[in-house]
Amino acid sequence: MSETGELIIKFKRGVTEDDARDAATAAGGTVRRRMRTDGPDEVMLLVRVKDGGLDALEASMKANAQVELTERNQGGFVLR
Repeated sequence: MSETGELIIKFKRGVTEDDARDAATAAGGTVRRRMRTDGPDEVMLLVRVKDGGLDALEASMKANAQVELTERNQGGFVLR
């Protein structure tokens, strides 16, 4: 599977969607969408970065105290 240039970012409970989007944008990403989670108080975003900046985006988000986890989005998945 190849990388898509996207990062899945899960924020800690209590972080608002607006704050999460602001953090991802400030780190150089473009928010594609909010992902479905188990609860309305959980925010998980799919964030894209251009031109090989995925390492920098991931490092920045991992250093953010509001972030619970990050995962690189791998290609090769098909919705049917």
